Amino acid sequence: MPILLGPTLYTPESILKSLNAGVNAKCPNAAALMSISLSNPKDVKSNKEYTVSNNKNIENIRKNLRLPASKADRILIYSKDSQLSKALSNSTNIKKAVMDWKNGKIKDKDGNRKFKFVVAANDNKDIKRAINGCTLTGLKENPDGSVTGYVYDVYNFDSNFTEMTSGSRDLSFANKVACWLQKHGMLHNYQLLVPITIKFDKK
Repeated sequence: MPILLGPTLYTPESILKSLNAGVNAKCPNAAALMSISLSNPKDVKSNKEYTVSNNKNIENIRKNLRLPASKADRILIYSKDSQLSKALSNSTNIKKAVMDWKNGKIKDKDGNRKFKFVVAANDNKDIKRAINGCTLTGLKENPDGSVTGYVYDVYNFDSNFTEMTSGSRDLSFANKVACWLQKHGMLHNYQLLVPITIKFDKK
């Protein structure tokens, strides 16, 4: 519903775009993902950061990585050199979870290391707003001791998420606007598949 303030006509999308520029000014990954979500899907094209695809075109990838079914058909497959991949590869929480997996602390009911598991990627404001809870899948140890794999997530908004501040200002209403847009199909959800490489210090 447009809002007329003086000579200017505002829409919820335009308000959220303005909030995104301000609230996420120091959160580049969060800002980029929200910008994509606010864009018309036909305008979101493959680039050096990611490839745009859909569930049908990545059936083998979905099967091999045991990705869950998703109502969101669109998926962004990120490059290993993308900013999001680098940020997640340097996440303290993800690194700790991968270390625990590597050391055999994350096991399935048969005592084997899990192929996929959930982790909270929230050790800094940018990653928390961009990803937060996500799934690690397809982890593999390499001869040099590093671990490669993927972060899988669906970019959407949760009405229970309340952490939205800028300095001393409470901007949780921005999340409420995003949830409203999402509910009415004006904010578009995407699956995210991001390759990660976790390197460990040699002892």
